[in-house]
Amino acid sequence: GRGAVCCDRQLEMAAIISSMNPSVNSKEDSEEVGGLQQMMLWHLYDTNTLQRYPMGLANLADLEEISPTSIPGHPTAEDLLYESITSSCSRYDNLMVYPHSMLAGFLYRQGRHAEALQSWINAASVLSRYSYSQEDEEVFKEVYEVVHDFLPVMFRKDSTSADPVPLSKPVSFAQFLLLFDFICKWEEGSRTSVFHNSWASRFCSAASLFSADVRSDVSKVHFPMLDIASVQEQSGSKRTPDAGTPSVMHNTPNESNTSESVDESQQEPASHAEKIASQPTCIPGRPHWYKENPFQLTSRKMQGVLNVLTSPKINTSALKLQLTAQPFLATKRSSTDQGRNAKTSRRSRNST
Repeated sequence: GRGAVCCDRQLEMAAIISSMNPSVNSKEDSEEVGGLQQMMLWHLYDTNTLQRYPMGLANLADLEEISPTSIPGHPTAEDLLYESITSSCSRYDNLMVYPHSMLAGFLYRQGRHAEALQSWINAASVLSRYSYSQEDEEVFKEVYEVVHDFLPVMFRKDSTSADPVPLSKPVSFAQFLLLFDFICKWEEGSRTSVFHNSWASRFCSAASLFSADVRSDVSKVHFPMLDIASVQEQSGSKRTPDAGTPSVMHNTPNESNTSESVDESQQEPASHAEKIASQPTCIPGRPHWYKENPFQLTSRKMQGVLNVLTSPKINTSALKLQLTAQPFLATKRSSTDQGRNAKTSRRSRNST
């Protein structure tokens, strides 16, 4: 399959260098080892080797964020993360989680919370193609950290973020549900639960921040989702002028800018459903990678609780009971068996 990394000598070298661990202890890194690793990864990048190894690109981005080299002609940390996703989509059918989750962590640390949320949805979408197993400890820790530490910060009515998650918009509630929908899909087919009591509590707390009107309108929402084919079509191109800049996409992404000059007084008033569908969504800085999709849940758990979530008042007891039920067993491949790339970054850098 396309999910396996088929190594030659160059990729073996990239994997070895990428897996170097500069950590002296849990709180301190060796600057000398980190600098040496960064220098060697740049050499692999300049010889067009690292472009074939998504995690190598992501780890180089990790190092560049900590200590930028600012070499003329070299991409920034953010650009490297997008290259990592491009490589994963074009070479490995988007079967690697960490390029997306590491971009999300980067955006979160930049205070770009709405963009970070979309990137975590992209990461969870990859996870949903697998079944959770006890060998997935590292990625489980990352997802746990997102749910328990980062979401409570992003979903705050008094957020001071430069790019907050707008709690007054149904599209934000749709994204929130979709993130957990993919996590529940990951849980399906597994003999081990992901959604424990603490997860359900965090979920209920965040869901209650959205008003009844916002929750009831979620089924009318259209929002952008990463389209692998679009990324693959762009994989051979250089950076575009809009690369790396946050963008706002509407329900009609291909609409010409000339539409802004139309006299609004001559237009027909939009219906409530049309207004809901056209609400802007802030997405990470590659707008041409995304296509609009209607709201749809795929996991059995989230489909089962949707009526509870869209009711005027959320019954948290019933919601927690359904969310913590044992996963539905089904035949779905194991993420470990499919060779999902293990994280080689020296440590998690999502925390602020």
